[in-house]
Amino acid sequence: MVLEGAFPLAVSGEAVIAGIAGILGAGAGAAATGLTAALTGRSDRRNKWLEFKRGNARKFMQHIAVHSQGGEVGEDDERLIGHYYVLALAVRDDNTARALYSSLPEQIKARVHDPEQAPFRHLREEVTPGRRALAPPGTGEA
Repeated sequence: MVLEGAFPLAVSGEAVIAGIAGILGAGAGAAATGLTAALTGRSDRRNKWLEFKRGNARKFMQHIAVHSQGGEVGEDDERLIGHYYVLALAVRDDNTARALYSSLPEQIKARVHDPEQAPFRHLREEVTPGRRALAPPGTGEA
């Protein structure tokens, strides 16, 4: 039993070009997917590291504020101190951080750190992404 014409021996040039284009397209797609995954992974690792640093800085500063001075701190005050440090480390603008500090009640302000003073200023410089210090008015710099 002979199957004549079942397996053509001649392959057209268009079929060869289409096959090569398909292989190249699949390779390019796989490479693009790999590159995207690598860049996303790098970005995710950097964000996790920054969040880890911010979290440790916040806990450190909160611990100092709550335990360095005598006297009991109520749960509400401790929560407010924690929120202050979360926000002050998250905002990138120094004027906003100053506004957060100045809006605190006096009994809390006496315990927490001014964002313009060390060591809090140095922690903000290190762990606040995109932080920018605004130049004094009239200098024309941002």
